[in-house]
Amino acid sequence: MTISDSTGKPTAVDAPPVIGPQFRALIETALDVMAVLNYDGTFRYLCPSVQRAVGYLPHELEGKRAFDFMHDEDAPVLREVFQSVISDPDTDTVGDPRSFRFRHKYGHMVVLEAVSTKLLEGPEPPGIVVNARDITDRVQAQEDLRKAAEEAEVIAEIGRIISSTFDIDNVYGLFADQVKKLIHFDSLSIGIYDEETKRFRISYWSGFTVDTRRPGTVIDPTGTLTEAITTAKAPQIAQGMNKEELRNKYPYLINSYEAGMRSWLACPMFNRGEFIGPLMFQSRKENAYGEREMILGERVGRQISGAIDGSRLFAELKTTESDLARHAVERAEAATQSEAIA
Repeated sequence: MTISDSTGKPTAVDAPPVIGPQFRALIETALDVMAVLNYDGTFRYLCPSVQRAVGYLPHELEGKRAFDFMHDEDAPVLREVFQSVISDPDTDTVGDPRSFRFRHKYGHMVVLEAVSTKLLEGPEPPGIVVNARDITDRVQAQEDLRKAAEEAEVIAEIGRIISSTFDIDNVYGLFADQVKKLIHFDSLSIGIYDEETKRFRISYWSGFTVDTRRPGTVIDPTGTLTEAITTAKAPQIAQGMNKEELRNKYPYLINSYEAGMRSWLACPMFNRGEFIGPLMFQSRKENAYGEREMILGERVGRQISGAIDGSRLFAELKTTESDLARHAVERAEAATQSEAIA
Protein backbone atom coordinates (compact mmCIF):
# COMPACT_ATOMS: atom_id res chain seq x y z
CA MET A 1 0.00 0.00 0.00
CA THR A 2 1.12 3.67 -0.34
CA ILE A 3 0.44 7.00 1.38
CA SER A 4 1.44 10.58 0.48
CA ASP A 5 4.01 12.58 2.42
CA SER A 6 3.77 16.31 3.18
CA THR A 7 4.89 17.15 -0.34
CA GLY A 8 2.23 14.97 -1.89
CA LYS A 9 4.71 12.36 -3.19
CA PRO A 10 3.67 8.73 -2.64
CA THR A 11 5.63 6.88 -0.01
CA ALA A 12 5.64 3.05 0.24
CA VAL A 13 4.52 1.49 3.52
CA ASP A 14 5.50 -2.10 4.11
CA ALA A 15 2.67 -4.57 4.83
CA PRO A 16 2.92 -6.48 8.10
CA PRO A 17 5.28 -9.41 7.68
CA VAL A 18 3.82 -12.93 7.46
CA ILE A 19 6.09 -13.91 10.36
CA GLY A 20 9.01 -12.13 11.91
CA PRO A 21 12.60 -12.98 10.98
CA GLN A 22 13.43 -14.32 14.46
CA PHE A 23 10.42 -16.62 14.48
CA ARG A 24 11.22 -17.80 10.95
CA ALA A 25 14.82 -18.62 11.91
CA LEU A 26 13.54 -20.62 14.86
CA ILE A 27 11.04 -22.82 13.02
CA GLU A 28 12.75 -23.39 9.66
CA THR A 29 15.30 -25.68 11.32
CA ALA A 30 12.68 -27.62 13.31
CA LEU A 31 12.30 -31.35 12.81
CA ASP A 32 8.59 -31.20 13.58
CA VAL A 33 6.04 -29.53 11.33
CA MET A 34 5.43 -25.95 12.37
CA ALA A 35 2.77 -23.80 10.79
CA VAL A 36 0.95 -20.53 11.32
CA LEU A 37 -2.79 -20.42 10.62
CA ASN A 38 -4.84 -17.29 10.10
CA TYR A 39 -8.04 -16.93 12.07
CA ASP A 40 -10.01 -18.13 9.04
CA GLY A 41 -8.17 -21.46 9.18
CA THR A 42 -5.93 -20.85 6.17
CA PHE A 43 -2.23 -21.63 6.22
CA ARG A 44 -0.18 -18.45 6.45
CA TYR A 45 3.21 -20.12 6.78
CA LEU A 46 4.66 -23.64 6.93
CA CYS A 47 8.21 -24.70 7.67
CA PRO A 48 10.13 -26.83 5.13
CA SER A 49 9.73 -30.05 7.16
CA VAL A 50 6.05 -30.17 6.13
CA GLN A 51 7.14 -31.87 2.91
CA ARG A 52 8.64 -34.78 4.82
CA ALA A 53 5.41 -35.31 6.76
CA VAL A 54 2.64 -34.74 4.20
CA GLY A 55 4.39 -34.48 0.84
CA TYR A 56 3.50 -30.86 0.07
CA LEU A 57 5.96 -28.04 -0.39
CA PRO A 58 5.06 -25.10 1.87
CA HIS A 59 3.85 -22.88 -0.97
CA GLU A 60 1.44 -25.62 -2.11
CA LEU A 61 -0.51 -25.29 1.15
CA GLU A 62 -0.16 -21.59 1.93
CA GLY A 63 -3.49 -19.80 1.53
CA LYS A 64 -5.49 -23.03 1.70
CA ARG A 65 -7.79 -24.10 4.52
CA ALA A 66 -6.19 -26.63 6.87
CA PHE A 67 -9.51 -28.32 7.63
CA ASP A 68 -10.04 -29.18 3.96
CA PHE A 69 -7.11 -31.63 4.16
CA MET A 70 -8.31 -33.37 7.32
CA HIS A 71 -10.31 -36.58 7.46
CA ASP A 72 -14.06 -35.98 7.31
CA GLU A 73 -14.51 -37.50 10.77
CA ASP A 74 -11.80 -35.37 12.39
CA ALA A 75 -12.29 -31.95 10.76
CA PRO A 76 -15.60 -30.92 12.44
CA VAL A 77 -14.26 -31.54 15.95
CA LEU A 78 -11.02 -29.64 15.37
CA ARG A 79 -12.83 -26.81 13.61
CA GLU A 80 -15.11 -26.39 16.62
CA VAL A 81 -12.14 -26.28 19.01
CA PHE A 82 -10.34 -23.82 16.74
CA GLN A 83 -13.32 -21.46 16.59
CA SER A 84 -13.85 -21.55 20.35
CA VAL A 85 -10.22 -20.55 20.96
CA ILE A 86 -10.03 -17.66 18.51
CA SER A 87 -13.35 -16.28 19.77
CA ASP A 88 -12.19 -16.24 23.41
CA PRO A 89 -9.61 -13.51 24.07
CA ASP A 90 -8.71 -15.10 27.41
CA THR A 91 -7.65 -18.42 25.85
CA ASP A 92 -4.01 -18.63 24.79
CA THR A 93 -3.73 -22.26 23.71
CA VAL A 94 -5.90 -24.82 21.97
CA GLY A 95 -5.24 -27.23 24.82
CA ASP A 96 -3.78 -30.72 25.09
CA PRO A 97 -2.15 -32.43 22.09
CA ARG A 98 -4.71 -33.69 19.60
CA SER A 99 -4.27 -36.31 16.90
CA PHE A 100 -6.01 -36.18 13.54
CA ARG A 101 -5.74 -37.65 10.06
CA PHE A 102 -4.35 -35.41 7.33
CA ARG A 103 -4.47 -36.19 3.61
CA HIS A 104 -1.00 -36.73 2.15
CA LYS A 105 -0.14 -35.28 -1.25
CA TYR A 106 -0.28 -38.81 -2.70
CA GLY A 107 -3.77 -39.47 -1.38
CA HIS A 108 -3.32 -41.61 1.73
CA MET A 109 -3.91 -40.43 5.27
CA VAL A 110 -1.16 -39.74 7.78
CA VAL A 111 -1.80 -39.27 11.49
CA LEU A 112 -0.51 -36.03 13.00
CA GLU A 113 -0.40 -35.04 16.65
CA ALA A 114 -0.41 -31.30 17.25
CA VAL A 115 -0.36 -28.63 19.95
CA SER A 116 -1.40 -25.08 19.16
CA THR A 117 -0.81 -21.65 20.68
CA LYS A 118 -2.15 -18.22 19.87
CA LEU A 119 0.22 -15.84 18.12
CA LEU A 120 -0.85 -12.57 19.67
CA GLU A 121 -0.95 -9.41 17.61
CA GLY A 122 2.40 -7.65 17.47
CA PRO A 123 4.93 -7.34 14.68
CA GLU A 124 2.87 -9.98 12.84
CA PRO A 125 -0.89 -10.29 12.52
CA PRO A 126 -2.59 -12.55 15.07
CA GLY A 127 -2.87 -16.25 14.27
CA ILE A 128 -2.47 -19.78 15.59
CA VAL A 129 0.96 -21.42 15.79
CA VAL A 130 0.73 -25.19 15.28
CA ASN A 131 3.48 -27.63 16.21
CA ALA A 132 2.75 -31.09 14.78
CA ARG A 133 4.54 -34.39 14.33
CA ASP A 134 3.85 -37.47 12.26
CA ILE A 135 2.75 -40.35 14.53
CA THR A 136 1.44 -42.65 11.77
CA ASP A 137 3.98 -45.39 12.51
CA ARG A 138 3.24 -45.26 16.23
CA VAL A 139 -0.51 -45.47 15.67
CA GLN A 140 -0.07 -48.32 13.20
CA ALA A 141 2.14 -50.21 15.66
CA GLN A 142 -0.51 -49.83 18.36
CA GLU A 143 -3.19 -51.03 15.96
CA ASP A 144 -1.05 -54.02 14.97
CA LEU A 145 -0.59 -54.95 18.63
CA ARG A 146 -4.31 -54.66 19.24
CA LYS A 147 -5.12 -56.87 16.26
CA ALA A 148 -2.47 -59.40 17.26
CA ALA A 149 -3.98 -59.63 20.74
CA GLU A 150 -7.46 -60.12 19.31
CA GLU A 151 -6.21 -62.73 16.86
CA ALA A 152 -4.40 -64.63 19.60
CA GLU A 153 -7.57 -64.63 21.71
CA VAL A 154 -9.68 -65.99 18.83
CA ILE A 155 -7.07 -68.62 17.94
CA ALA A 156 -7.03 -69.76 21.58
CA GLU A 157 -10.83 -69.98 21.61
CA ILE A 158 -10.78 -72.07 18.43
CA GLY A 159 -8.30 -74.40 20.11
CA ARG A 160 -10.57 -74.71 23.13
CA ILE A 161 -13.58 -75.49 20.94
CA ILE A 162 -11.72 -78.08 18.91
CA SER A 163 -10.36 -79.86 21.97
CA SER A 164 -13.74 -79.95 23.71
CA THR A 165 -15.29 -82.77 21.68
CA PHE A 166 -14.63 -85.37 19.00
CA ASP A 167 -18.04 -84.65 17.42
CA ILE A 168 -16.83 -82.68 14.40
CA ASP A 169 -20.38 -81.71 13.37
CA ASN A 170 -20.72 -79.72 16.59
CA VAL A 171 -17.25 -78.20 16.15
CA TYR A 172 -17.86 -76.83 12.63
CA GLY A 173 -20.45 -74.21 13.54
CA LEU A 174 -18.54 -72.90 16.56
CA PHE A 175 -15.36 -72.85 14.47
CA ALA A 176 -17.02 -70.75 11.74
CA ASP A 177 -18.34 -68.25 14.30
CA GLN A 178 -14.84 -67.65 15.64
CA VAL A 179 -13.11 -67.58 12.25
CA LYS A 180 -15.44 -64.81 11.06
CA LYS A 181 -13.89 -62.57 13.72
CA LEU A 182 -10.55 -62.98 11.92
CA ILE A 183 -11.40 -63.30 8.23
CA HIS A 184 -14.38 -61.77 6.44
CA PHE A 185 -16.50 -64.18 4.44
CA ASP A 186 -19.99 -64.41 3.00
CA SER A 187 -19.63 -68.16 2.79
CA LEU A 188 -17.20 -70.69 4.24
CA SER A 189 -16.86 -74.32 3.29
CA ILE A 190 -14.77 -77.27 4.45
CA GLY A 191 -13.99 -80.11 2.09
CA ILE A 192 -12.68 -83.61 2.84
CA TYR A 193 -10.35 -85.04 0.20
CA ASP A 194 -10.50 -88.70 -0.81
CA GLU A 195 -7.10 -89.94 -1.94
CA GLU A 196 -8.57 -92.95 -3.72
CA THR A 197 -11.09 -91.11 -5.90
CA LYS A 198 -9.03 -87.90 -6.12
CA ARG A 199 -12.17 -85.93 -5.33
CA PHE A 200 -13.35 -84.01 -2.32
CA ARG A 201 -16.69 -83.90 -0.55
CA ILE A 202 -18.09 -80.75 1.03
CA SER A 203 -18.40 -81.61 4.70
CA TYR A 204 -19.57 -78.22 5.99
CA TRP A 205 -21.00 -75.02 4.53
CA SER A 206 -21.75 -71.73 6.33
CA GLY A 207 -23.29 -68.53 5.03
CA PHE A 208 -24.56 -67.67 1.56
CA THR A 209 -25.50 -70.79 -0.40
CA VAL A 210 -24.47 -71.42 -3.99
CA ASP A 211 -26.87 -73.83 -5.72
CA THR A 212 -24.18 -76.23 -6.90
CA ARG A 213 -22.49 -76.44 -3.50
CA ARG A 214 -23.88 -77.87 -0.30
CA PRO A 215 -22.81 -80.41 2.32
CA GLY A 216 -22.43 -83.82 0.75
CA THR A 217 -21.60 -82.52 -2.74
CA VAL A 218 -18.68 -84.42 -4.29
CA ILE A 219 -16.44 -82.28 -6.51
CA ASP A 220 -13.78 -83.06 -9.07
CA PRO A 221 -10.95 -80.61 -8.20
CA THR A 222 -10.05 -80.02 -11.86
CA GLY A 223 -10.35 -76.30 -12.60
CA THR A 224 -10.85 -75.39 -8.94
CA LEU A 225 -8.81 -73.57 -6.34
CA THR A 226 -8.48 -76.91 -4.57
CA GLU A 227 -6.41 -78.15 -7.48
CA ALA A 228 -4.24 -75.02 -7.16
CA ILE A 229 -3.63 -75.46 -3.42
CA THR A 230 -2.85 -79.17 -3.71
CA THR A 231 -0.21 -78.31 -6.31
CA ALA A 232 1.24 -75.32 -4.46
CA LYS A 233 0.67 -76.76 -0.96
CA ALA A 234 -0.07 -73.18 0.07
CA PRO A 235 -3.08 -70.82 0.21
CA GLN A 236 -4.29 -69.34 -3.08
CA ILE A 237 -6.40 -66.25 -3.81
CA ALA A 238 -8.66 -65.60 -6.79
CA GLN A 239 -9.94 -62.04 -7.11
CA GLY A 240 -9.77 -58.96 -9.33
CA MET A 241 -10.87 -60.95 -12.39
CA ASN A 242 -13.83 -60.46 -14.68
CA LYS A 243 -16.10 -63.33 -15.65
CA GLU A 244 -14.13 -64.39 -18.72
CA GLU A 245 -10.79 -64.28 -16.93
CA LEU A 246 -12.27 -66.38 -14.14
CA ARG A 247 -13.77 -68.83 -16.60
CA ASN A 248 -10.38 -69.36 -18.23
CA LYS A 249 -8.50 -69.88 -14.98
CA TYR A 250 -11.00 -71.34 -12.50
CA PRO A 251 -14.12 -72.41 -14.45
CA TYR A 252 -15.70 -74.04 -11.42
CA LEU A 253 -16.00 -70.62 -9.74
CA ILE A 254 -18.34 -69.23 -12.40
CA ASN A 255 -21.46 -70.28 -10.49
CA SER A 256 -20.16 -68.47 -7.42
CA TYR A 257 -19.36 -65.41 -9.53
CA GLU A 258 -22.88 -65.36 -10.96
CA ALA A 259 -24.22 -65.65 -7.40
CA GLY A 260 -22.37 -62.41 -6.53
CA MET A 261 -19.04 -63.59 -5.16
CA ARG A 262 -15.96 -61.60 -6.19
CA SER A 263 -13.13 -62.87 -3.96
CA TRP A 264 -12.06 -66.40 -3.05
CA LEU A 265 -9.42 -67.67 -0.62
CA ALA A 266 -8.57 -71.38 -0.47
CA CYS A 267 -6.33 -72.77 2.28
CA PRO A 268 -5.02 -76.34 2.34
CA MET A 269 -5.65 -78.31 5.51
CA PHE A 270 -2.79 -80.68 6.39
CA ASN A 271 -2.38 -82.98 9.38
CA ARG A 272 0.58 -85.28 10.00
CA GLY A 273 1.73 -84.54 6.44
CA GLU A 274 -1.57 -85.68 4.92
CA PHE A 275 -3.78 -83.37 2.83
CA ILE A 276 -7.15 -83.31 4.59
CA GLY A 277 -8.98 -80.99 2.19
CA PRO A 278 -9.70 -77.34 1.29
CA LEU A 279 -10.86 -74.59 3.63
CA MET A 280 -12.60 -72.10 1.33
CA PHE A 281 -13.62 -68.48 2.00
CA GLN A 282 -15.83 -66.53 -0.41
CA SER A 283 -16.71 -62.82 -0.31
CA ARG A 284 -18.88 -60.44 -2.27
CA LYS A 285 -16.25 -57.72 -1.72
CA GLU A 286 -13.74 -56.92 -4.43
CA ASN A 287 -10.15 -57.78 -3.43
CA ALA A 288 -11.23 -58.89 0.02
CA TYR A 289 -8.19 -61.05 0.76
CA GLY A 290 -4.47 -60.44 1.14
CA GLU A 291 -1.37 -61.75 2.86
CA ARG A 292 -2.84 -61.35 6.36
CA GLU A 293 -5.89 -63.44 5.48
CA MET A 294 -3.70 -66.10 3.84
CA ILE A 295 -1.59 -66.44 7.00
CA LEU A 296 -4.61 -66.58 9.30
CA GLY A 297 -6.47 -68.96 6.97
CA GLU A 298 -3.54 -71.34 6.90
CA ARG A 299 -3.25 -71.14 10.69
CA VAL A 300 -6.91 -71.92 11.46
CA GLY A 301 -6.82 -74.55 8.71
CA ARG A 302 -4.15 -76.42 10.65
CA GLN A 303 -6.33 -76.26 13.75
CA ILE A 304 -9.50 -77.60 12.18
CA SER A 305 -7.60 -80.23 10.16
CA GLY A 306 -6.36 -81.72 13.42
CA ALA A 307 -9.94 -81.86 14.70
CA ILE A 308 -11.15 -83.49 11.48
CA ASP A 309 -8.39 -86.08 11.62
CA GLY A 310 -9.01 -86.68 15.32
CA SER A 311 -12.72 -87.10 14.68
CA ARG A 312 -12.01 -89.56 11.91
CA LEU A 313 -9.68 -91.60 14.14
CA PHE A 314 -12.24 -91.49 16.92
CA ALA A 315 -14.92 -92.78 14.54
CA GLU A 316 -12.61 -95.57 13.40
CA LEU A 317 -11.88 -96.45 17.04
CA LYS A 318 -15.59 -96.57 17.83
CA THR A 319 -16.15 -98.80 14.79
CA THR A 320 -13.34 -101.10 15.90
CA GLU A 321 -14.75 -101.27 19.43
CA SER A 322 -18.17 -102.04 18.01
CA ASP A 323 -16.74 -104.80 15.82
CA LEU A 324 -14.84 -106.28 18.77
CA ALA A 325 -17.95 -106.21 20.91
CA ARG A 326 -19.98 -107.84 18.15
CA HIS A 327 -17.34 -110.54 17.69
CA ALA A 328 -17.25 -111.15 21.46
CA VAL A 329 -21.03 -111.60 21.48
CA GLU A 330 -20.83 -113.97 18.52
CA ARG A 331 -18.12 -116.01 20.25
CA ALA A 332 -20.15 -116.14 23.45
CA GLU A 333 -23.23 -117.27 21.55
CA ALA A 334 -21.17 -119.90 19.72
CA ALA A 335 -19.78 -121.14 23.03
CA THR A 336 -23.26 -121.35 24.54
CA GLN A 337 -24.49 -123.31 21.55
CA SER A 338 -21.52 -125.68 21.83
CA GLU A 339 -22.27 -126.27 25.49
CA ALA A 340 -25.89 -126.93 24.68
CA ILE A 341 -24.95 -129.41 21.97
CA ALA A 342 -22.48 -131.13 24.34
